[in-house]
Amino acid sequence: MKNKYDWEKLREEFSAADCTLCAFAKEKGMNYATLYHHYKKEGWEKKGTDIPSSPLEKEILIADKLTAVLDEAIDDKQQFYRYIVKEKNGSDSGEEERIFGKMDMQAFNNAIKALDALSEIKRVMHGILSPLEERKLSCENKNTESEKEENETGVVILPEVEDEK
Repeated sequence: MKNKYDWEKLREEFSAADCTLCAFAKEKGMNYATLYHHYKKEGWEKKGTDIPSSPLEKEILIADKLTAVLDEAIDDKQQFYRYIVKEKNGSDSGEEERIFGKMDMQAFNNAIKALDALSEIKRVMHGILSPLEERKLSCENKNTESEKEENETGVVILPEVEDEK
């Protein structure tokens, strides 16, 4: 699979750009978490300009970093099969990480909750409605339109009543 981005070129452009990493990602139309991953992994350098310019930008930066961490964990196929096993051998005790065939459902559920919370945070920050909020708003708009028609014409349309036989 061919790489979607020329990371070396992006690194050079970012180095010369007078903006934050967040603004650069937005300018290039790319996912901040993906860009941040390469920024950290490849040790991109930019002195003093990756400081968020507003509290909201800082919160978005933090949410994006958390998303990148969660994304990295999800990419690890063994992530939810790892357990920390505590062993006690006489006076010695230690912890060891082991991989089992059974999924750690608590860790899996915690990851789902974290993803849900991050998604909600990002929607609020970017002013995006959830599907449920969109449906509610759509229903409210339909009700408002029918009320508007009723007020304009003065005519109320009642539902048809079936005859009882």
